[in-house]
Amino acid sequence: KRIDQIYDYLKANTTVKCIDVRDALLAEKEANPTVDLYYPLDTHWNNHGGFLVYQQLMNEIKKDIETESENK
Repeated sequence: KRIDQIYDYLKANTTVKCIDVRDALLAEKEANPTVDLYYPLDTHWNNHGGFLVYQQLMNEIKKDIETESENK
């Protein structure tokens, strides 16, 4: 997939941290198959999908802050 190529390139050639939220979205869809994460006929997250991604991002930021604090 094109997104995998982008992630691989960034990991190999930059120091940009990439956070892949696809597993979280797929897990939520599997756990709650009747709950939509995207708007119908669209590729954008709805409020539920956006909140799920927000939680993933905040968890990663929290880990980075905790790691930085420990290294001081």
